[in-house]
Amino acid sequence: MEEKRIKCLFLQELIKKKQELLLASIEVPVIRGKRKLDILTIEKRNIVGYEIKSKKDNLTKLDGQIQDYLKICDKVYVILDQKFLNFDLKLPHNVGIIIFNDQTRKFILKKKPTKNTPNAYYQTFFITQIKLNEYRKNSRQSSFKIRHYIIQHLKKNEFKEMIINELKYRFLENFLLLKNELQENSDTIHPDDLFLLLGKTSIIKEKI
Repeated sequence: MEEKRIKCLFLQELIKKKQELLLASIEVPVIRGKRKLDILTIEKRNIVGYEIKSKKDNLTKLDGQIQDYLKICDKVYVILDQKFLNFDLKLPHNVGIIIFNDQTRKFILKKKPTKNTPNAYYQTFFITQIKLNEYRKNSRQSSFKIRHYIIQHLKKNEFKEMIINELKYRFLENFLLLKNELQENSDTIHPDDLFLLLGKTSIIKEKI
């Protein structure tokens, strides 16, 4: 099964079963654009990353991806097609593993993740220009210098809160739209609906 359909099925499960799910997004650029997380969620104030490896994928890049995601996520899962069951997986001890059965379309939790201690929240997203302007009222410094000032002077939990608020700003509205679509379509997410989780979309107003 192609990755897009796996995303649909897994998101259906997440939304139905996880009451603590605050939002979900897909293909989120992280590590200054170096990586794109297949699925990123906020669950109980935790930033959670999911990397999907479908039947058509290989595991060549997986180690590097996981190491980068552990820099910014409180929890990390790998969703693996069942063909990888017999592979010698050398994943960090705190990474969760979910096996996807292509025939039954079921997800099996093979290993729970343990809480991670991210050390590079600032690489999750660039801080928005609006937020920068709050720190630049009496400053002639460049955006680059302001970003580093914030990183150096904010406590880790304050910076994490800023990142969560940025995620909400970018993704919450469209995530709620998707949840509404899910309820109206017999708890089924169609691949064409996934664009909603890419973030805010511009609204084109038609001239009458």
